[in-house]
Amino acid sequence: KIDKSYDFTQLKTNRVNLVITFVMLLIGFNYLYLTTVKHAFYRDLATKQHQSIISVVPERGYIFDRHDKPIAFSQNSYSAFVTPKNIKNKQQLIEFLNNFYPKSVEQLQKNPKKHFMYIKRHLTDAELNKIKKQQIEDLHLVEEPKRFYPYKSLTPIIGLTDVDNLGLTGLEYFYNQELIGDHKNYILEKDGHTNSFFKKEITNNAKSPDQLKLTIDANIQELVFAELKEKIEEWQAKEGAVVIMDPDNGEIICMSSFPAHDPNSEETIDLEGTKNRCLTQPYEPGSVIKTF
Repeated sequence: KIDKSYDFTQLKTNRVNLVITFVMLLIGFNYLYLTTVKHAFYRDLATKQHQSIISVVPERGYIFDRHDKPIAFSQNSYSAFVTPKNIKNKQQLIEFLNNFYPKSVEQLQKNPKKHFMYIKRHLTDAELNKIKKQQIEDLHLVEEPKRFYPYKSLTPIIGLTDVDNLGLTGLEYFYNQELIGDHKNYILEKDGHTNSFFKKEITNNAKSPDQLKLTIDANIQELVFAELKEKIEEWQAKEGAVVIMDPDNGEIICMSSFPAHDPNSEETIDLEGTKNRCLTQPYEPGSVIKTF
């Protein structure tokens, strides 16, 4: 009689070893596939799950008069935003928005899965204090630049920018690419519980904006504008314009136009007030032609 118990045990051991080896090879190949072929895909997927990037326009380049006096520059401003996908106290947020920013409620309800949504850009001091006082946990603040113009009389020349700090009219529009520089990207990160928080980290090397210097004298511009306004009101005229030029080199010292829009106003832009009437309006030359 032949005892085969040893051969049978060895056979079972070999089969188990073969299965273990196959499983280990399968795991190894799968690991190799995920870390090489699919590496970029899963890296990007993981990044999207815990990071969102918002693009912010950098501080716009200064505009100076002939004496290097700033006549257009950027100031720090705050904007309010929410992260709809990660709202913790929806009732508190909706109640606040219904009272102060009702238009944003509809937008929020239409986009419940968004990672980022503005509620109000460039808050006034009163709005900023109100938000800070209410302490709404799902309403966040981000700092961004806002254009400021100290001389109303220069609006028809310099022009205006929109809410994104991009030129709309005048020199702001004509030299927009030179003044704007590159956008700055900031990271909005989430922890393991998908709680969002803002991290002020620049992710790109933004090009610095250029500066612009004019031949305009801001002091003379203001004086002429005041006199022009007084005479228009005295004679009940609709509009007027004045140009002062240096006869030696042709430099424009003053180019005043009335009426002029208040560039720092929160109200709707008055298009008539943005016109540079020295250039846009036709008129009879009269004695002006005698100069030539």
